[in-house]
Amino acid sequence: MGLALNEVPLTMRRVAGQVNVYPRLLRDGSMLPRIALAIDYFESLLGQERQQMQPEMLVELFGDPRLARGIAAALGHSYRFRAQRMDEVVGRAGAGRLKRAGLPSSPTLRLWLYDQLNGAHAGFLPARLRAEVWPHLEAELRLRPGQLEQLLYLDRPEHLRLERLGARPRPVDVAARYNFQVLECLLRHAQLVELVVIRPTAEQADALVALCQLHQVDAVFDHANARFRLAGRQDALGGWARHGRHLARCLLEELEHGRGLMAEGTAYVTVRGRAGRLRLGTELLDMLGGPAAAPVAWEPDDLSRVLRNCSTTLRGWGWRVRAQPDPHVCAEGMVLPDLLVQSTPEMPRYLMVAVRGARHARRLAAIARTATTGERLVFVGREVDLSELRAVGGQVLAIPGAPDGFPARSQLARFLRDELSAEGMQAA
Repeated sequence: MGLALNEVPLTMRRVAGQVNVYPRLLRDGSMLPRIALAIDYFESLLGQERQQMQPEMLVELFGDPRLARGIAAALGHSYRFRAQRMDEVVGRAGAGRLKRAGLPSSPTLRLWLYDQLNGAHAGFLPARLRAEVWPHLEAELRLRPGQLEQLLYLDRPEHLRLERLGARPRPVDVAARYNFQVLECLLRHAQLVELVVIRPTAEQADALVALCQLHQVDAVFDHANARFRLAGRQDALGGWARHGRHLARCLLEELEHGRGLMAEGTAYVTVRGRAGRLRLGTELLDMLGGPAAAPVAWEPDDLSRVLRNCSTTLRGWGWRVRAQPDPHVCAEGMVLPDLLVQSTPEMPRYLMVAVRGARHARRLAAIARTATTGERLVFVGREVDLSELRAVGGQVLAIPGAPDGFPARSQLARFLRDELSAEGMQAA
C-alpha cells in the first residue's frame, strides 16, 4: 500500500532561486520507540474488527497526522484487514450446506434474503415482525440464532478483522519501509530524474537505457558527463503520477540491478502545484535501493521475464496473480518481486523473485535472513545460484532444465504450480 502525495510530510524552501524539497525521513533511531508502541497497538487489535481501531491514537503518538498515516501505511505490509470466512462463523459443515444451496458468500446471502422478503413481505420487513420472521429464516438455512445477521455483513469494511502476515515486524523495518514509501511517492511525481554514474562501461550504459525501454520510460545516457536521465510524462490533465509509477518502478529496477554505479542524483518533482528539486544523495539512494555493493556486475534478467510471462498461464488455471507487485522493503535492503501468486483464497500468498545470478543471490541472502513479515518470499533460480539463499533459510525453488538455460513459460508455470500447491497444502 503506497502513499498519496498529500500524505507525505515534507517542507519546501527556496534556496538561491531554486525550490528544494525536504521530505521528513526517519534518519536516526529516535522514532523507533514510538514505532514499537504502534506495533504493540496493532498487536492488541489482532482478531478484532476494524471499527475497534482508533486512528487518532497514532496521531497522538507521533504528533503529526501525515507521519502517522505514513507509519500506518508502512505497518500495512505486516497487518491486513480481511473478511471472515463463512466457515469461521458456522463451521465447515454449515459453510458446506450454504455453498451447496448456492449461498457461498455474504453478497449471495443478501440476495437470497431480498428474494425472501420480496416474495413474502413486499420487500420490507417491519421491526414488529422481525422477531417472528427472523428465526424462520435462520431455521430454513439451519443456522443458530444470531448467525444470519453476522453472515450478512462479513464483507462490510467495519467488520473486517485485523490479521498479521508472518512474524511481528521490527521497528527498524517499519522505519525503512516508511522512508522508502515517502521517496517512491515523490518519484512518481518527477518530471526528470538525473543520476551521476560512476565509470560505466559501454555495456552497462546500454543496459541502463534498455531497461528503461522495457518500462516505456524515455531515457538518455550522456556519455560526456556520465549522466543518466529519465524523463517523466504528463497526462492529459497535466499530472505526472500516471506515467510516474512506471518511472519510479524503472528507477528502482535500475538501482536494484546496479546500485554501485549510482553516486548521487537529482529528481525534479511537482509537489502541490510547485516545481521543486529533490536531491538524491547517497543516503536517499540507499533508502531506495539498498547499500551499494562492490564489485558491480550487471547480471541479465532473462529469468525475470520468463517468470513474469507465467502470469497468463497461472491465471488460466484460476490462480490469483499480480505481476510486478510492491517491493519488499526492510532495514537490510529492498527486493523487487516479479510475481505475487495465490492458488486459492485459503492458501498462502507468495512473492516470487527471480535470482539473476550469484551476486544477486548474495545480496538477497542478506535480506532473506530477516524477511519474516509480509507475504512469503520464494526465490526461483538455477541450483548453482541458490546455495547462499538456502544456507540462510530462504525458501528456494531450483528450476528444472539445463544449467545454462531456462525452461519455457509453460514448463516453468507447471513447475511453480506443482511446487507451491504441495507446499501450500502442507502449510494449511
